Amino acid sequence: MQSTHNSILTTGAVFKAQDKFRALRYEMIGVDLSRDGYIRLQNLDDGTETVVEPEWFRQRIISIEEKTRRDLV
Repeated sequence: MQSTHNSILTTGAVFKAQDKFRALRYEMIGVDLSRDGYIRLQNLDDGTETVVEPEWFRQRIISIEEKTRRDLV
């Protein structure tokens, strides 16, 4: 896995987000331009979809996985 300090997450990218309490896996769905640039994510651990602001990424350690979700199926 690689850190995203200088990386860009693209649609379909699978990554792990670690906060102070736990690490969860997500797939990048895309940016919702109609909602002020919020970012849509699919939580791969519990199947829920969430919408986050860019600040959400700055509050977590992000690690990009080598394979996309499509490769894991």
